[in-house]
Amino acid sequence: MLPDYKVTDLPLGGRNVIDLVGTMSGVQRGGRDNTFAIFAGNRSSGVTTTRDGVSVNDTRHNDVGAMAVTYTSPDLVEEVRVIASPADAELGRGTAQVQMATRAGTNQFRGSLFWTNRNSALDASNWFNNFSRIDKDYSNRNQFGGRLGGPIIKNKTFFFFLYDGQRFATRDTVVGNVLTPQARQGIFRYFPGVQSGNAVSNNPTVDLAGNPVTPRGASGPLSSFSVFGRDPLRPGFDTSGWVQLALSRMPMPNDYTVGDGLNTAGIRWTRHRRDIDNNQGTSPNTNRDNFNLRLDHNFNSNNKLFFTGTREWDISDLQIAPWPGGYGGYFRRRPSILTASLVSTLSPRIVNEFRFGQRRQVLIALSGFERPDRRGPEAFSLLPRNNKIPYVPKTVEFTENFIFGGFNGTRGNDAPRWSHHAFKVGGELGITKALGYTNQ
Repeated sequence: MLPDYKVTDLPLGGRNVIDLVGTMSGVQRGGRDNTFAIFAGNRSSGVTTTRDGVSVNDTRHNDVGAMAVTYTSPDLVEEVRVIASPADAELGRGTAQVQMATRAGTNQFRGSLFWTNRNSALDASNWFNNFSRIDKDYSNRNQFGGRLGGPIIKNKTFFFFLYDGQRFATRDTVVGNVLTPQARQGIFRYFPGVQSGNAVSNNPTVDLAGNPVTPRGASGPLSSFSVFGRDPLRPGFDTSGWVQLALSRMPMPNDYTVGDGLNTAGIRWTRHRRDIDNNQGTSPNTNRDNFNLRLDHNFNSNNKLFFTGTREWDISDLQIAPWPGGYGGYFRRRPSILTASLVSTLSPRIVNEFRFGQRRQVLIALSGFERPDRRGPEAFSLLPRNNKIPYVPKTVEFTENFIFGGFNGTRGNDAPRWSHHAFKVGGELGITKALGYTNQ
């Protein structure tokens, strides 16, 4: 068990309480996205994370392990408890559990402000960047917010409010696939008898500058053929004009360590972006606004009620076009958690607790041509059309091009839960609904 002072004092690089689970015995990483999923040998699908007694897992993806649909700030949580062995019936489902209790207000007004910055300015570059003689990657993460708690009615009603925000930006070097100058004209080159290989392959057909070199085992000199005129139905470029448009947006290659060297190579460039989130929301670096509220009310010494609510807005990149000036995807999550609990002391021997919780996850994934900013309509206007119906082309040699057209749509799941506990026994009813659509 981790009490309040350990939750707030232990170092947390991402300020997410879930990361403290890894300090407990019997816990190791595993499962989807390498989260904390293995508890004393239990499967990741059997791990349940609860907050104030209600499950906050993403039940659509139940093999993630210890996680919550919303970010969990150390300023929100008063206690963390890990049960690595099978949980008792009173604790709900799960062969193992991570239990969190939220902070409540008191008779004194207390609050704090915080700001942390994690910047890679003083970090060393990685081996691959040094090998390629390029600048190191860069990232900058700012986390900020504040909390305030206190009485509404002294000794009777209390409140606690927390805002936790994050902004993240990064710069990294990537390599996208492009055609060589000859291939853009429909002329494909090869050495007879061997497979074409880039400059770092076992049997290269080009050097690092893209100049052809005769490979071992070649049965003849460098040869070429034109793809035009071989098929009577395809005498030249496509008549829609989209391929010519894509070629006009395609940068010239500057990296011959990828592709086959003679016909496909790479464009190595530095891009600025946000982090890429996933369906479970386990990425630590999304742009985030997280609002939390807890209200406690004491009717009398025998009956106590509390309510907690969390609403979060996350924005990140879904996918990024591999060419400069491209149109990448857009990903939003809108998770929320609501919990209510009524604890009644019925007699010196009987304590009854009724809990209600709702955990909701809404995912909005938009392709480059569906973005809500000005670049979305700009990318949409560049899509080819057949009978005035736009479609997303998928080329063979450069499948991912300047317009990202991957998964798009809205998905959500809603899992209300009711719990009733008395005499140290328990029962739980969970209902999960998942809705989604896609235009693929």
